[in-house]
Amino acid sequence: SIPSGFFTHEPTRRRSRLVCGHKVSWGSKTNVQQTRRRPRRPLLNASKMLKHLVLALAIGATAGFDDPVFGEVATTVSKEWVSITSSTDGVKIAAVVHYGNVWVSTNSGSNFHEVKTTPPKRWTAIVSSWDGVRLAATTRDRLWRSTDSGMNWYEVEDWAGILRDDGYFTGITASYDLNTLAACVKNGKLWRSAGTFGKQWEEVHGVGMDWRAIASSSDGTRMTAVVYGGHVYSNSNSGEGVWRIAADTPMQNWVAITMSATGQDVFAAAYEGNIWRSYDYGESFREVPYQTAQFNPAKWASLASSADGYTLLAAEVRGHIWYSQDAGMNWRKVQVLGDATQDWKSLTASADGSRFGAVVEGGSTWMSPMTVPVYDLMKTQAKRATTALNQLVKLAVDNQCADAEIPLTDIVLLMAQINTASAVFAQIAANPASQCKG
Repeated sequence: SIPSGFFTHEPTRRRSRLVCGHKVSWGSKTNVQQTRRRPRRPLLNASKMLKHLVLALAIGATAGFDDPVFGEVATTVSKEWVSITSSTDGVKIAAVVHYGNVWVSTNSGSNFHEVKTTPPKRWTAIVSSWDGVRLAATTRDRLWRSTDSGMNWYEVEDWAGILRDDGYFTGITASYDLNTLAACVKNGKLWRSAGTFGKQWEEVHGVGMDWRAIASSSDGTRMTAVVYGGHVYSNSNSGEGVWRIAADTPMQNWVAITMSATGQDVFAAAYEGNIWRSYDYGESFREVPYQTAQFNPAKWASLASSADGYTLLAAEVRGHIWYSQDAGMNWRKVQVLGDATQDWKSLTASADGSRFGAVVEGGSTWMSPMTVPVYDLMKTQAKRATTALNQLVKLAVDNQCADAEIPLTDIVLLMAQINTASAVFAQIAANPASQCKG
C-alpha cells in the first residue's frame, strides 16, 4: 500500500528547495525551470516519498500481518512432489513424491523425515486423520494405510479393483478419523471404504470417467468429486447410492475440490477456468467474484480450505498461490520468500486456517508460517529491503536533479519489495518463539 498523496503534481504552489546545490522555486511562471509546463500525469514527488517512506513501511507491515508468508523447506528440494496433507492443527504433515517415498514432519514442516519404501512407489495422493496418526494414500494402482503417522505402510489386500491400462488413482479423501474413505480413478470409477479404515473397498459410481479430485466432510457423509471434461458430482450418503450432477456447473476441465468440515461450503476449480462455490452441500454452484484479470480464469492446480470454509488457498500451475479470508469473496496473492511463480501441485491447511503447506512438482515443500531459521530469514529480508530502499532514494535524487519523471511502475515494484519484507518482520514479531531455535 502507498500513502495518499505519494505521487503528486503541484504546478502552482510556490516553494523553494535546494536541488543539486542550487536554490530553485517551483510553481513560479517566471522561473527558468518552469518555462515548459509539465504534463498532467502522476509524478513522483521525491520529498514526499522520503517523508512518507516510514509510513509506507508501517502500512506494509500492517496490511500483511494476517497474510500467510511461505518459506521453502531446504531439505526437500528437487523432487516430484504430488500431494501433501496435515493434521487438523497443522503440526503433523505428510507428503508424497511420484516414484519416490513418503516424507513426514512432526513440527509443522520445520524439517521432514523420509520414510523409504522398497521399491519406491508411484504415489499419487495422501490424506490424514485429524491427529495425524492414521494416514491413507494411493499409488497408481494400489491403496495403502499407515497407523503410526506414516512411519510404516501396509498395502490394502482386500481390494478387488482392476484398473484400465490408462487408469490410475488421482485422489483420496476421508472422514476426520479415516474410518470412511473414498478415492477416485482417472478413466475409471469412484471407490469407497465405509467404517473399516480402508480394509475393504467397493465401487460406487462413474464407469470410465476422468475423475480428478474428491473431498469429504469431517464426518464422511457428504462427498463431492470433479471430472476433467465433465461436471461436479455430489453425494450425501458417505459415497453410497446416487451421485448427482451439481446444478449450474458447466462442462469444464475440473481439477480441484475442497470443502468445509460440515460439507456445506464447497469450492471447485477448473483448469484454464474459474473457481466456483456452493453454499448448499454441493447441490449447486456459482462462480466466485474476482477483482483482477490475473485471478480468473487460470490454470488451477489445487485448493485448500479451513474447517469453517472462510480461509482458502488456491494454487496455479506455473503460477501463484492466492489467498482469501472471506470465503472466496476477495483474493490476493500469497507472499513467497523466493520465486512466487512455481509449478504448484498440492495444498493443505490446518482447521483454523493459520498453518498452510504446499508442494511443487520438481521443486520443494513450502510452509507457512515460515519454518526457516529466523536469523537467516531476517538477514535475507533486511538485505532485500535495504537494496530496494537505496534504489528508491537514488531514483529520487537522480531524477530530482535532472528534473525528470520517474515511471510509477518502478516505484510500485520497489515498494512491493519493501512491503513484503515488512510483512515478514511483522509475522515474526507476532510470534517470535515459533520462529527462533535455541
